[in-house]
Formats: sequence, C-alpha cells, structure tokens
Amino acid sequence: MNAVAPLGALLLTLGLASPPASAAPLGCGEVEFGLGWLDGGFGRGALVGMDGRDGYGVLRLHACSAAGRNDGRYAVLRGEQLGTGSRQVYARLGQQGRYRIELDHRRIPSTVTIGRTPLRSADDGALVLPDGWVAAPTTTGMEALPAALRPVELANTRRSSAIGARVRLPEPWTLETRYRQQRRDGRSVFGGLFGSTGGNARAIQLPVAIDTTSRDYEASLRYTDPARHWRIGWRLSQFDNAIDRWQWQNPFAGVTGWPPVAGFPAFGQAQPAPDNRFQQLQLATAHSLGAHLRLLGDIAIGRMEQDQPFLPYSSVAELAATIADPLPRGSLRGRIDTRLVDLKLQSLRPQAWHWTATLRHDLRDNRTPTDAFVAISGDAQAQDTDPASGQRRYNLAYDYRSDRLALQASRRFQSGLAIDLDGNHERIRRSFSARDETRESQIAAGVRAQPRDDLETHVRLALSDRDGSAWLGSRAFVASHSEAYVDSVPGGFENLPGLRPFPLADRRRWQASGSAATTRFAPLDVALQFALLRDDYARSEFGLTESRLGNATLELGWARGGWNWHGYAGREWMHFDQDGRSFLGGAVRLPQAQDPARNWRAEHADRVDSLGLGLSYAPADGRWRLDAGVSRNDARGEIEVGTGPALTSAPLPDTRARLISAELRWQRRLSARSTVLLEWRHERFDGSDWASDDSGPQTLANVILLGEQQPDYRAHAVALSLRWQFAE
Repeated sequence: MNAVAPLGALLLTLGLASPPASAAPLGCGEVEFGLGWLDGGFGRGALVGMDGRDGYGVLRLHACSAAGRNDGRYAVLRGEQLGTGSRQVYARLGQQGRYRIELDHRRIPSTVTIGRTPLRSADDGALVLPDGWVAAPTTTGMEALPAALRPVELANTRRSSAIGARVRLPEPWTLETRYRQQRRDGRSVFGGLFGSTGGNARAIQLPVAIDTTSRDYEASLRYTDPARHWRIGWRLSQFDNAIDRWQWQNPFAGVTGWPPVAGFPAFGQAQPAPDNRFQQLQLATAHSLGAHLRLLGDIAIGRMEQDQPFLPYSSVAELAATIADPLPRGSLRGRIDTRLVDLKLQSLRPQAWHWTATLRHDLRDNRTPTDAFVAISGDAQAQDTDPASGQRRYNLAYDYRSDRLALQASRRFQSGLAIDLDGNHERIRRSFSARDETRESQIAAGVRAQPRDDLETHVRLALSDRDGSAWLGSRAFVASHSEAYVDSVPGGFENLPGLRPFPLADRRRWQASGSAATTRFAPLDVALQFALLRDDYARSEFGLTESRLGNATLELGWARGGWNWHGYAGREWMHFDQDGRSFLGGAVRLPQAQDPARNWRAEHADRVDSLGLGLSYAPADGRWRLDAGVSRNDARGEIEVGTGPALTSAPLPDTRARLISAELRWQRRLSARSTVLLEWRHERFDGSDWASDDSGPQTLANVILLGEQQPDYRAHAVALSLRWQFAE
C-alpha cells in the first residue's frame, strides 16, 4: 500500500491523531534526562525529522527562582525536547510591576521524504544532468534515466527566535518591544517548466534548495489612566531570500515547436520568493464615554515594498540574442500602501443588553508601475515583438478595498440563559476582477443555557448571502494582453457565463453548531459537539455548485479510586459538487465551448473518522503511575464522475488513509527528589491513492517526477529517563 496525498496530508498536518497520553509537565526546579532509541521516522510530534535506527537524548528542564522575594523579582527557564530535533527553550525574568523580559527559541523540522532525480548539484548551485545523458521529447525515450536516478532528501527546518521586553516607565507610561526572527532552510519541490503551450510544454520536478529569513520588529508606547488608553506603535517585517534564482538543465530535446537551442543541454531558470518589506504605523485608543459606554479605535497605515532585480528573459544565450524589446525596468518597484481603520462603540450595562457596533475599513492601494513585458515563455522560443503577440503581457496593479459594518448584542440572565445576536454587512471592491464588487450580509443567533447545575448547552445558527456587480470573466485576461492581440483572436476571450470562481460567486450559506456537556452521571462526564455548514452556489452553472461540511465529536471522561480515563469519537465529512464543460483550444474552441454534450460533473465525498482512548492509574500513595493512550484516524475519499455523450469517463477508485498512534508511559518514584520514567511510542501510517500510488520518475510522458512523496511508514521509540528535583 502507498500513501494518500490529500487525505494523508490532512491527517498528519492537522494533528488529528494526537494520542491522549502526554508528558507530565515539570515542576519548578526539576530536570529530566535520559536516552531513547528510535526505529523508523515519525510523521508528527517531537520526533519528526529523525529517521532510521538512531539513539536520541531525553532532556527537559524547568528552573525558576524568586530571589529577593520581597521586591517581586523572578526568573523562569524552561527547555522541552532538548535532545531531539524539535526543541524549545523559553526564559522569562523581571520584577513585578516594573519590567519583564522574555526569550523564546524553537526548532521545528519537517518530515523527511526521499525523492529520486537524475539531477546533481553543481558548484554554482545549478542542477545539472550526468555525463552521457540521452535527451528525448518524452520520458519514454530517455534511455539513461533509470540508471541516472539517485535519492535526494526532501526536508526543511524552521528555527524561530524571539525576544520581547515590557518596561513600566513613570506613570502612566509603558514601553513594549519585540523582535522575532525565523530561518527556514533545506530542500523542497519545485516544478521546472520548459515551453509554454499545451502541446509543447515539458517539466521536471526539482529538489531545490531553500534558505529564507524573516524578521519582525514591533515597538509601542502605551498611556493608561482610569478613563482612557492610548497606544502608538510601529512594526517592521522583512523577508530575505538568500537564493535569488533556481537554475536547472533541460532533460528534453527534439520537442515540436522548440528551436533546437532550447533543448538539452540548455538551462532554464526561475526566481524564488523575492525579498520584500512591510512597515506599519499603528495608533489605538480606548475612551470611556460615561459609566457604561466605551469607544475603541485602531488606525494603521502601512507600506509593502518589493524591489528585487528581475532575472533576464532567458538563460539560453541564443534566445537572449533575439531580444529586441528588453525589460522595461530592472525590477518590479512594487509598492502597496495599506490603510486599516477599526472603530467600535460598546455599551456595557449590568443586567441589560451588552452591544458592540463595529465599523472596519481595509484598503490596499497598489502603486506598482505597469509596463509591457515581452516574455520568452519557458526558455523555449524566440521573442516575438509583434504588437499582436500573445507574449506581450502587462503586469496588473491589483487594488483591494473592504468596508464592513457589524453589530453584536448579548444578554445574560440570572437563570443561566444567555443570548447572543450578531449581524454584519461587508462590501469588497477589487480591481481587474471578474466582479468589481461583492456584497455579503450575515445574521446569527446563539443561545447558551444551563437548566441544571450539571448540564450546559449551546446552539448557534447563522445565515449569510453574497451577491455582487455584473460579471465579466475575461476582465483580467484582456487587461494583461495587448489590444492588438485580443482583437486578433476569433470570438475574443470570455469565460463561460456560468463559470464563476467560488470566492466571487453568488452564494447562500447556512451554518449550525452546538454543544452539550453534563456531569449528571458522575463519575462519568459526557460532552457532545457538532457543526454543520452548507454553501449553495445556485447561480453557478459550472464550477463549484454546492458544498456540505460537518463534524460531530463525543467525549467521555471517568475518574474513581486512582483510575482516570477519557475517550473520544468523531467524524468529519466534506461533500463537494462540481459541474463543468470540457473544450479544447484552436479552431474547435468556440463550438466545443457551446456544446452541452461536453458537460461533466464530479461529486466528491470525503470522511475522517477519529477514535481515541486515554487511561491512567496511580495508587493512593503516589509511588508510581501508569499512562496509556491510543488513537486511530481513518480518512476516505470518493469521487463519482459523470459525463455527457461527447465525453468518456471511468469510475475512480476510492482513496484511503489510516494513522494509528499509541503511547505508554510508566513512572516510579525512587525518592522524594527522583523519579524514573519508561516510555514507548508507536505510529503507523497506511494509505492508498490511485493518483500517486507507485508513481515514479517515468510515470508521465512529459514530466519527470520525483516519485511518491508520502510513503507508508512504521515507527517505534523507547526512552528511559530520570526526573530529578534539584530545588524546592
């Protein structure tokens, strides 16, 4: 069995499989150290990023002091998982009422996967093919490919460090500042493309190096007295990419429509995420207007900038020599000015309705200059400077504006009944969009009741409706091409009238959620939660026409005589209905686009079932303790496809993924200061996906793949450690 790409990633990324058992927190003045043994690679948790049969360290620390207890000084130091790749160190020191300094460092590795590629890294960082490479129009003709494949590790690590301080100045002033830096390095997957049209495009999945650093700095000055509060702040966010281009050798040659110089041994190139910067000035205030009325306001003015130099149109010297219309400028000179205004008026009256009225304005004014760029698409064609050329493109400066008005009201009664009401209306305007303006209104009501001391219930219902201005699906496409090119295309460019992207389409949404919890059956505690959501795109003939989402979870807990156990069972389900029409380009585009016999539909049904159980026991004297936990998560996806008489289709197999996690921990107190711990962990993932099972580098004719990226795995870990209390 092989991995399930979307559903398996859902299980691993969202952490649905967390076992109930967890490491007990260390008390102040305690350290835990020991050794562990690992067999296999885990997909989640503290042991992610470690693979094979290796030993690892167990090291945790919690130290704190209250030196000078009478003056309120304190210091805290915590370290978690210091012997593994997923480690964290946190420190805090200060004096109550005067100052506080906090430091935090985290290392977060990703799961390790192994791909296979014919590319090697040259001294200058470019990815090159081995000696003796035999190029061909498709992978089936690449005789040297199987022997040239080598394994490559795909993984990355994030290192996040932060320091913050808060200092109380002479009354009523307070100064706060914080700096955070995040570094990410390793290897990731990127699709390297050659050619531009559907007939001659070729690609290879690249194991590209990544090395980025983001830095965020915030500083603010606060003024607070009983009647008012002021805050002025400044924020700087900067992103730096140490790699300014990826370059790779073209493994294809002899492709129809390419000039011979475009194929092997030519190189292609692409620019990763560019350096950029964001600054923002913030002003916030809160004023009391009488005994029960308060005004709050936030204003923020910012600027986004991106000015990294462009790469040349082509890295192929012969194609670069054809350039008669050079780059109009050396860099994007990107600039977006932002403005955010958030005003709230609150009424807070005891034993009465509490209400809040909110007005929010969000503006992104794009000041980036617009020019014509005559690109050499995919490093596989000569530049075409004809005014009617499809290569002539204009970069578009997209603007965005959102205005939102909201009203919330709530009332709490002595009987335990609580009522929440809210409504809002939002208008969004976008430039170069298929729809200039969208408008959405929502109303919602919630009731929380406690009819008995041992029973709490809650339910919330919401309804929203979205519509907008007239529809022109080709707006952005036409604006990004020359007028001469648009006039030269028979039939022009217009999306199907009923094909509307779901973020812009008319939509009606129904939502319901609720919960109930009771201790009536003590020592058994019971809790139930559910949520339902349905979207209806009734005016969309094609695209997403309906979606239904839901989840329900039952939790149970029981405690008596040193025994404690809790369990949960949950289900999440997702249903999506899509309709479309299949048509090709060229001379058949217009008649096929109008042919209902080429319609198709797809009904998607995904489901995730989760079960978990945790158990612990400790005798009355507390000399030892046993904790155990196990969880199982099953995901299943089904797609039912239907087509019109002009198309053909076949049933698609179901996709499945299963993740099982288990943990067992035993601890025995040796003395008043020491405790020995023995821990075992297990994780198993199995999946099947027809779209990626057994996929290898030569699976597709026009793309060289890296192979399956999420294989099944089994992982075990055993650790023995000692917890010692070194201070009272």
